Amino acid sequence: MMIAFLAAVSAVAATPSCEHLAVNKIDRLADSVLMNGIGAAAHLSDYWRAVCIEERAAAPRSIVLKLAELLAIRDVRFLVSSDLVDVGPNLVAAKPYVDAAVVDERLRYDQLTKKEPVVFNARIHYDAVMCVERKIETGTLDARYCRGILAAGSD
Repeated sequence: MMIAFLAAVSAVAATPSCEHLAVNKIDRLADSVLMNGIGAAAHLSDYWRAVCIEERAAAPRSIVLKLAELLAIRDVRFLVSSDLVDVGPNLVAAKPYVDAAVVDERLRYDQLTKKEPVVFNARIHYDAVMCVERKIETGTLDARYCRGILAAGSD
């Protein structure tokens, strides 16, 4: 009996744990992104990845909106999109921000290709926000647009 108890305890101890979603922490990290840009966005994404996947999927509308507002910053769109694709039904709240980012990325791409006929990685941010757009529309990840996010190891 003692051996069974020790085996159960060691199995629980070996189970990777995850953090619980804290609105105040998301607020603080998102505010830091607004002030500090890409480095702070990496910290936000690190925290997001540490949160239990079930809690990310069930993220409340307020958190979805806080993350979606960050799509206004071009340099963090890939990271923020990588976070947003984990969200379930409340992802629809991000639609106006995603739509605006898609339009901005199309304009950005057009401007870049007018200067140079071949631009490497020019679509990385566009594809990332389109991945979120398609998930809002279909509820699933579109491999055509989500390949960068999936390759980066998004859950």
